[in-house]
Amino acid sequence: MNILILNFGSSSLKAKIFEMPSQTVLWEGRFNLPISGSGLPIPPEIKLDVIGHRWVHGGDITDPLVNLLNVSNQAYLRGLISLAPLHNPVALKGIEASLSLFPNIPQYAVLDSSFHYTIPERVYTYPMSLEWRDKYKIRKYGFHGISHGYIAKVLDPNKNNKKIISCHLGGGSSITAIHNGKSVNTTMGFSPLSGLPGITRSGNIDPSIVSYLQRCYGYSTDQITKYLNEQSGIKSICGHTDYEQIVKSENPRDVLAKDIFVQRIKEEVGSMLLSLNGCDIISFTGGIGENCVELQRAVCSSLEFLGLKLKTDYILNMDQKRISAVESKIGVWVVKANEELAMADLIFWKNAIFNT
Repeated sequence: MNILILNFGSSSLKAKIFEMPSQTVLWEGRFNLPISGSGLPIPPEIKLDVIGHRWVHGGDITDPLVNLLNVSNQAYLRGLISLAPLHNPVALKGIEASLSLFPNIPQYAVLDSSFHYTIPERVYTYPMSLEWRDKYKIRKYGFHGISHGYIAKVLDPNKNNKKIISCHLGGGSSITAIHNGKSVNTTMGFSPLSGLPGITRSGNIDPSIVSYLQRCYGYSTDQITKYLNEQSGIKSICGHTDYEQIVKSENPRDVLAKDIFVQRIKEEVGSMLLSLNGCDIISFTGGIGENCVELQRAVCSSLEFLGLKLKTDYILNMDQKRISAVESKIGVWVVKANEELAMADLIFWKNAIFNT
């Protein structure tokens, strides 16, 4: 079965064609948005059986897959645009283009939020009106679920009751507490804006800041929303978005940006540690998480009192690699992110089991 995966980000498209179940990559490409010309740049000589699209915010849908040949499903997803303004609108344009080009091929939206529907009510409920939760669906949803679910499958494939703290650190960052293959808590909430700071996103802030800026300085809701999503985070502190440069720099603003990011990660790792009542494994994934040894060591140094010990020297050159010492009481792993493979796997098994 050949499965095309279209992973639209806010500014780029990652596309791969997998032959399943062998997981062989038949073709892959990365493109900046918007794509010039008409149509998606897919090789015409490769026969496609199924197409999958990453969809960030699935609202209250618990199934990780949504059949896009169903018109009512398409309408429902359109209604979720405002919940993830950086991602859902771009993904919707990609879905519409793909449905137009391949109207007879089964297509699915793979929901980034559905992995977190196992978190308990006490975690997903905000201390606000329950009427708001039930009527307006205001609750913690969580995101990067495709990535965190992949980590769970790689590091606890047989669901052997492992307690995992999964750190997905990149342009957007989140940390998830996983127990026995299921999400029990996560840092992102109602939207991907919450939780850890990102490259351009603020992460958690005091909500009264928004009304203060509106009331006292005349900012509009749209202005503040744009600022918090696109002009905040690491970029707002040091003026650029190259984390590799930030780590190596001695410029005071770069140092401050790095220190803020590491501090917030430490705080959230501590929160997830308490949610799990202990920890067997900590994993790092995502562009920053996989490649920044300095960040890995800075975060793990705070857990030495629990018996965590890293290897004295290691090289990050494998898809997955244990970087903790043999005697460490907590295993630490670096796992290369592979959202596209995780999506193809979900789609393949749904089609294999249900033949849909």
